Amino acid sequence: MSSNEIEFWRLPRVKAATGLSKTEIYRQVMEGRFPRPKKYPGSTMSYWLSTDVRQWQADLLARADERCL
Repeated sequence: MSSNEIEFWRLPRVKAATGLSKTEIYRQVMEGRFPRPKKYPGSTMSYWLSTDVRQWQADLLARADERCL
């Protein structure tokens, strides 16, 4: 699978990929600092796009690198 492929990640996968707890993920979503989850049509189940989470990670690393300059 290429890094450009989009996957639908449920919360356990997002937690594993980021190292954040459920509480911290939703806190950052509410503060606008983490991608908002999407809903499956006709369902209450949520998911995140893998590309959104990966972009958040890249942005986080870029900000950390800027602080080190």
